[in-house]
Amino acid sequence: MKAQVPEPKTWYVIENGRGEQTGDSWENAFATVQDAVNAASEGDLIKVGDGTYGEFEVTKSGLTIESENGPEVTRIENPEVSTLAYVHPTNGSITNVAIRGFTLTTPTLSTPNVAIQFDGVS
Repeated sequence: MKAQVPEPKTWYVIENGRGEQTGDSWENAFATVQDAVNAASEGDLIKVGDGTYGEFEVTKSGLTIESENGPEVTRIENPEVSTLAYVHPTNGSITNVAIRGFTLTTPTLSTPNVAIQFDGVS
């Protein structure tokens, strides 16, 4: 008997969230990318609606995080931090993480900064 492999799931994020904020539909979308990353499992897709979102940290393999309508209308921004997306393992290494369709900015920082930082990623 083969082990059941769960089907990949799609998670939804919209600025300020909606409904019950369970992330399982646009009507109940999470308010932050981090909430969706925390709920997601390997192979899952995170769809992000138009808006401006704060930084997030990815500690698992196999996630795809993408904007619904592209970088012109979907931003990852925080004037207080220099790294907007931090991809690193909590144990071992991370593979197959995709981040697509965002404008990444730290508008008020005067020091050099890193939009996306990868550690232990292959």
